[in-house]
Amino acid sequence: MTKRNLAISTLAFVLIAAPLCTVIGMVYIGWPLQRLANGMKRIRDGDFSPLPLINQKDEIGILLKAFNAMAAELAIAQQKLKQEAQSRRHLQTGLEDADKLITIGQLSAGLAHEIGSPLQILKGRGEHLLLCADQPEEVIRHARILVSQTERITRIVQQLLEFARRRPANITCIDLREPVNAVLNLLAYEAQKKHVELRLTASKDLPLILADSDGIQQIILNLITNALSASSDGGHIIVTIERQPLRPNPVNNQATETVQLIIKDNGCGMPPETLKYLFEPFFTTRHEQGGVGLGLAVAHSLVKAHHGSIKAESSLGTGSTFTIILPVEKPYNGAN
Repeated sequence: MTKRNLAISTLAFVLIAAPLCTVIGMVYIGWPLQRLANGMKRIRDGDFSPLPLINQKDEIGILLKAFNAMAAELAIAQQKLKQEAQSRRHLQTGLEDADKLITIGQLSAGLAHEIGSPLQILKGRGEHLLLCADQPEEVIRHARILVSQTERITRIVQQLLEFARRRPANITCIDLREPVNAVLNLLAYEAQKKHVELRLTASKDLPLILADSDGIQQIILNLITNALSASSDGGHIIVTIERQPLRPNPVNNQATETVQLIIKDNGCGMPPETLKYLFEPFFTTRHEQGGVGLGLAVAHSLVKAHHGSIKAESSLGTGSTFTIILPVEKPYNGAN
């Protein structure tokens, strides 16, 4: 009988204690942990509001208070990050505006210098013409100078317009050899007069590229014209076109097939200090020959617009090498 009563008492205790322990566990452990999990989800979604606290003095209560403190610190950190990001955006905008102003200032200063010099010559020769009305030969000589300087100003303005404003691009699949041959044929007579050899070497398996043929011709014309100016009697200019394996695109760093165009001469070359400023507008070492300093800037701009890259290597007395890399598939976008 005693064993039976003991068994019944034990069973009754278990039946009463088990639900009570479950309720206590849910109130003091389960529900607080669920609130903690919900709070973590809210933080993940960007909501850093504190969790409601019940006056618990145990470890769960301490954990909830620590969680709320952490959420408050995260909210402050996020606000600081937003403010810093906004400050960086303002700074970047300011730097871009400053860069534009610097570029405009450089262009204006270069343009004033390039046009100012021939204008002074025009003014002086014009004033001298007024004193030479009875000297036909002097009038003719000064008139020729006036014409040549006027043509120089026209060239400067035209190149500046080409540099600053792009015409609509005519994108087609082209064989790079075609614009290169067109330029070589165009400059053949000038090269022959200077006794400079022009030679093209091209791979047989060249892929077609999506590009603006006129823009490519402008790039090659500017580079070979400069090479001719730097070459002396008996020199040579070698143009090489090669197919390149997959390599990172300089714009998006994605692997793409490219074509490499190399223009190499054995002319006078350039010192390192000249190479630093080679592609800047109005930088030229040929002021005496009427150089404007926009040819390489235009070439650089056109290459970038084709999502390509251009680099120059040179040393005094050994010549210069210009290497242009153009992607096969990425078309010209007309950007400056």
